[in-house]
Amino acid sequence: MIARALRKQATPGRLKTTAALLRFCRENGHSPFWVQQLGECVAALEANNMPRVEELVGVLAQARMGSFLDWGPTHPDKAEAAYLDTLWNALLGYWLEQMSVFRGQHA
Repeated sequence: MIARALRKQATPGRLKTTAALLRFCRENGHSPFWVQQLGECVAALEANNMPRVEELVGVLAQARMGSFLDWGPTHPDKAEAAYLDTLWNALLGYWLEQMSVFRGQHA
């Protein structure tokens, strides 16, 4: 019952994960357009505007060329690049899992 009640709500965990992903993308040079979209998602979560969250997650979670997902952080140092890539994939994967309820992919 509890899981069902929390499906399409702005939970503290969803807000924290989205804000962390936003910070990571902003600090590591993701496209300004996608950073803005992610920032709007944070604002919609804070405002408990679930229709807007659902719309933004639908756009952000699309996998295609030039999409939000079609990116990875770069760094001249190979060890740092590998570390940043691991952080990106971990943050992104966790965010996609948390937000899957807004994409109709949650059991």
